[in-house]
Amino acid sequence: DFKKYKVLLKSYIIKVFDGSCKRYMRSWKVDISNDGEKWETIDEQNDVSELNGDNKMKLFNVNKTHNPFRFMRIFVDKNNWSNDSSYSSDSFTIRNLELFGKIIE
Repeated sequence: DFKKYKVLLKSYIIKVFDGSCKRYMRSWKVDISNDGEKWETIDEQNDVSELNGDNKMKLFNVNKTHNPFRFMRIFVDKNNWSNDSSYSSDSFTIRNLELFGKIIE
């Protein structure tokens, strides 16, 4: 929730966690909304092998034209890269998420 601001997202960087928690992101959607109820997908990634490992990082460009938004979420509906049954296969951990674009007041 960007509160009183709206955002035009151009790209984002994801850096995955290092350590014993091996729930590396594999596939996801970036959704946006202005009311928190109706969501629009502006980016979708599938089988991103570049994030499969400790301290991996990748830049993703948002190519879909969209209006400024207040809310953003990353929605995972597919398994992560972990083969460990002790972790939930549809969850993920990240170390950093950096957003690039324009803030509108």
